[in-house]
Amino acid sequence: MILSMLAVGLGRRAGIDIALTKYQIAREKADYLAWGALNYALNLVKKDSEETGKEKVDTLYACGIRLKDGQTPESIFSNVAMGEGHMTISYEPKGLQPSNRVYYGLSDEERKINLNALTNQNYKILSHLIVLSGFSEEKAMGIAASAVDWKDTDSNVTHSPYGAEDNDYMSLSRPYHCKNMPFDSVEELLLVKGMTSEIYDKIKNVITVFPREGAGLTINIHTAPEIVIKALARLYTGDITNTETADADSLVEKILSLRRGEDSQEMTADDRLIEQTDLGLNAKENVLFLTMQSQMTKEARFLRMNIKARDRHSGIENQIEAVITRDDLSIVYWRRGQQ
Repeated sequence: MILSMLAVGLGRRAGIDIALTKYQIAREKADYLAWGALNYALNLVKKDSEETGKEKVDTLYACGIRLKDGQTPESIFSNVAMGEGHMTISYEPKGLQPSNRVYYGLSDEERKINLNALTNQNYKILSHLIVLSGFSEEKAMGIAASAVDWKDTDSNVTHSPYGAEDNDYMSLSRPYHCKNMPFDSVEELLLVKGMTSEIYDKIKNVITVFPREGAGLTINIHTAPEIVIKALARLYTGDITNTETADADSLVEKILSLRRGEDSQEMTADDRLIEQTDLGLNAKENVLFLTMQSQMTKEARFLRMNIKARDRHSGIENQIEAVITRDDLSIVYWRRGQQ
């Protein structure tokens, strides 16, 4: 009986060890599949960058690569077989219509507002974004001005009394210094004077920190959601162009309507490129559009990919989120998650 009990116990332990070993192997497979998917995407971007003869325009339908005849984003990025599993690169829509579908492929950081591109001249684009998200203009101005002070290297308060420098942070009950360096993550905005978790949750998906240095404010109107384009348009209302908020909002409606194409849906094959002559602008909208052009781009430099890889036999998944530079394919951000 004792020998029988020992045999059963050893058998159970061996079974558990074998199960754990199989699970660990499956996790490793899912991990390698995810990194394989990352290299798959990098290779597609590399080949596209080397291709000549076609204008590079990053749209919601084809971002980071230009589709060839017969290709669709889903055919390239959905449920692609790799080794002993498959992978999908997709993302959830943030401010895009319709919001209940999956968007396959890469996304560009230029569809967002770059915190590191904020200056004394353009910081109000962030305050417009916050106001459009449902918060007061007073609160929005304080956060936007303080965001400039957080990243700039001087000790001058931006648009006093709205901004905040070292004295404001060191006088807190739990003091810390004003960074006076570029933002390294969007979460860092929570340290800026006036920012709350409620406001942050509303805007976190439409702000970025890429590039961290050396670039001005640029927005891709072929990919940016409505709230970002409205914030950009509203930045130039008032005395600058002798226009009003209503003019900015009507301009954005025309941009989005043209962009969606015949089916009135984002990210479909009939999406159209934005050409000034196709928008049917009135005089004030035209002035706004021309003024905005210095901040508009149509080619992405930073591409984000959300990868999900699954081992075929075990069903175990692994996820990688990464941001790459298009110029040299370097990875400037990555985060790994296991499910």
